[in-house]
Amino acid sequence: FDQFPPHEAIVEIKELFKWANRAGHGGRNGLLLFVDEADSFLEDRATLHPSRVSVLNEWINQTGTESSHFMCVYETNRPEVLDPAVQSRVATAINVPPPGQKELRQLLEQYIRLYLLET
Repeated sequence: FDQFPPHEAIVEIKELFKWANRAGHGGRNGLLLFVDEADSFLEDRATLHPSRVSVLNEWINQTGTESSHFMCVYETNRPEVLDPAVQSRVATAINVPPPGQKELRQLLEQYIRLYLLET
């Protein structure tokens, strides 16, 4: 939401959660909201630029109670910078280490096979 001025970001967050509650209501399992690089706007308010605190507060307000309509999944390389209120809403954290040499080799071989050898 950093691409929006703070007042627009708040409107976008409200619209996102209005949609998530509506769209997730009809599904048996609800909706998954995947937030890539969550630390970019859910950073600890102690280090966040003052103009962005209201954006963080809106996100926290929208995720303050459990929902059967949606679930948030956060991706970050820096979980320690997330605001404590955001961290308190995370039920399970999964650490995915970077691929090792064997996995990198397999990825490279797969890429070559799929995109360079196949026409």
